[in-house]
Amino acid sequence: MISLKDTAAAFLTYKKWPIFATEDPNLICTKFKGHNGSWNTFIQCHPSQPIVIIYSLFPHSCPENKEQDLLRLIAQLNDGLMIGNFEYNFEHREVRFKTSMNATYMTEKLEIFDAPFYHNFLAMDQYFVQLKAFIHPNPTV
Repeated sequence: MISLKDTAAAFLTYKKWPIFATEDPNLICTKFKGHNGSWNTFIQCHPSQPIVIIYSLFPHSCPENKEQDLLRLIAQLNDGLMIGNFEYNFEHREVRFKTSMNATYMTEKLEIFDAPFYHNFLAMDQYFVQLKAFIHPNPTV
């Protein structure tokens, strides 16, 4: 039986997106370029459950003095989302968008990754300019 991680890797290969190795055996990394920017994406596969989490990492860290206002912006962005959500990692000062999938009753075919990946990428791309303008209002940065 093929694993979800192998299916995710096959999906990335099929889409011709690069795959980067990580030290974590349950994690795959790729880089995605949208209309408004490019960013790293991590695919985390649960080691014993049929659960996959997809994180798109916004490539600019937030200055500490803007964190509280950024949290308000993230809450506003999340308010209109039906699938997925923005999160903020305080340790790394990074914004990320998360979608997930429980594949318990799904066959492990490439198509099962279409919706979670595309919802993830579209949301990050849609709000990329707004996040960048907030974190770095100076366009030369």
